[in-house]
Order: sequence, then C-alpha cells, then structure tokens
Amino acid sequence: MKVQYYNWTNAGISGKVDIKAKAAGCLGGNGDWNDLQSYAASNGVTIYPVSENETFRSGSGFYTFQDTAVRISGSYARIYDYNLAYGTQSTVNKPLSLLSPSAFSEVAEKLTGSLQKKDLNTLSLGSLTTALYGDYGKQAISRDAAQQLLEDAYQQITDADISPAGERSQCLRSALCAGDHRRAAAIQRIRCVRRGHSVLPDGNARGEILRHQCGECFGNTGRNRASPLPPAAACTLT
Repeated sequence: MKVQYYNWTNAGISGKVDIKAKAAGCLGGNGDWNDLQSYAASNGVTIYPVSENETFRSGSGFYTFQDTAVRISGSYARIYDYNLAYGTQSTVNKPLSLLSPSAFSEVAEKLTGSLQKKDLNTLSLGSLTTALYGDYGKQAISRDAAQQLLEDAYQQITDADISPAGERSQCLRSALCAGDHRRAAAIQRIRCVRRGHSVLPDGNARGEILRHQCGECFGNTGRNRASPLPPAAACTLT
C-alpha cells in the first residue's frame, strides 16, 4: 500500500513553500515521524510525504511580490477561498499566491537536499503535477515552457534517487467558444478547478479566466476528458 501524508511539516501546515523535510513538533516531531515510518515499513506501507507548493503564503524564502505567477492581465495570480453556499469571497482566509514556474528548480533542489539529509527516498509533489500554467510577468514563461520546467524539476528529484508520486490531472478539453476545436486542442491540458484560474497559451484575453463552474463546459465538443500530463510531469499513485 502507498499513502500520501499531507501537512506533516510546519511550512505545509501554514501554507508556505515546503522545502524542509522536518516533521512538525505539533505532530510529535522527528521522533514520532521515525516511529511512523518504522511502523509503516513493517506493515508493507510506503509513505509519500507531500510537499504541496502549487500555492503558497510568503515565507521560507519565497515571497508574494517576488515568486507569484502573473496573469496575462498583469495582475498577480492570487487564489481566493469562496463560500460554497453563497458563492461569496471569504473574508476569513487570506488569499494564496500561485507559485511561479521559475521557482520550480529552486524548490526541487532545496527539497531533495533536505530529504537526502533525512534519508528519505519518497516524495509526493501534490497538486503541482496536476496543472500547467504560465507566468506572464517579467519571467514571460508560457505553459509549454512551464511544462519543461516542471519536467526538469521532476528529473532533479529522480536523479537524487527519490521516488516521486503524484496525481494525474483531470483536464479540460472542451473549448470555451462553441465549435472552436483549435482552441480546444490548445487548452486541453488546463486543469479544471473550482477556485483556480488558468490562462490560454496564446494570450487571448477572451478566454483568459476559467471560472469556478468550469466543469460545465460549453461548446459543440461537450464535456470530455483530455489526455493526462506526460509521465515525467505527473505520475500515478497506486
């Protein structure tokens, strides 16, 4: 059996970029973490500690005004919580920032170094492997370039003899504009999320934002599922 263990570090609990393989003290610290690892191993269970870094809060060396992806509109890609009953923006939880693909390599480097020091050889990148998005600020990173950066980061992890696990994406294949099959092909790998925003690779503002009910896709192509990301960018947890 293989399981993913979320929010096991202080950074993971607080929503900061998670690059240190150090168990949170409120969960028993490294002592209880080692006991959990031993118990799991003796019962045929492999634990994949999760480093969830698609969205973040400032801290751990990564900051909102420096490492947040920028939308085509020029605004920072900020992720807000919404009240599902009323569809209103939450006034309780502060918005998260979408991590710029330019930071993927640094995150992978620091994360693998920390895991190696703790003799850990498994890892889950969480939702980072389930979406492709660009950074249209000074970095000028397209989704294609972001995919390459993600694959390179994935390769850094595997080169360090760490076995990653992730989640395959459920992607949007239908075009936002009815009958526009070329646009459908262009955006077929954008993840369909309730509270996220993604941008089209060609910079066309007409379809810039994928709204919250993007599961209800309009167009002649209907509701479909696209091919998942390449194995190098998304691996299946079995």
